[in-house]
Amino acid sequence: MHGKKKKEEMGEKPENAQNQGIKMIITFTALGISIIILTFISDFFVSFIICLIGYIVHTLGHYSEHGESNIRKNSVFQSIGIIIVFIGWIAYIFMIINDPIKIYDFFLLTVIAGIVLTVLGFYICYMAMGLRKGFREQDDLITTGIYGIFRHPLYIGLILFHIGIPLIFSGYMTLLSSIFWIPIVFVWMKIDEITLKKIYGEEYVEYMKKTIF
Repeated sequence: MHGKKKKEEMGEKPENAQNQGIKMIITFTALGISIIILTFISDFFVSFIICLIGYIVHTLGHYSEHGESNIRKNSVFQSIGIIIVFIGWIAYIFMIINDPIKIYDFFLLTVIAGIVLTVLGFYICYMAMGLRKGFREQDDLITTGIYGIFRHPLYIGLILFHIGIPLIFSGYMTLLSSIFWIPIVFVWMKIDEITLKKIYGEEYVEYMKKTIF
């Protein structure tokens, strides 16, 4: 997400270091809680439902961040949301582990394809993170490097992970579940773009014409 400076001009205050520190603590705490809870989950369908809930909460988080909702200003709701999203991500790992459909007929071929897609996803995310200086919001619209090709390279990387990782571990039911995850990621893109158009106006419209996704 770009546009921190312009958001400030619109009347929004930037997060201070203390709030960022609290979020980091919450994030790592959520990860620990997620692992503990999901250690006891051994059912693919249960893991899928938990992952789906995590994606729904993540989507609501995007909406509240870019819409008119005040939920994102409430630290309690933010904390709960972070925990649910992390549990959802860990649940995805358990989906792969407990995948009921394992096909090894073309194991080597699918593993190679999965590795290629996953490495490509990591590379795209790495290039994007390098330009963004992490997950922080940006002062200006980034249009160079990988952003000169993709408008949302981090989301593109995520999509590649959803395809590549199940292929590596021959988790074909998990791979099939991408019909749920990938459209949700595209919803995130659209939500972000609505806000970016408001912030940058014609500059972002022209940028969209030169890039994909």
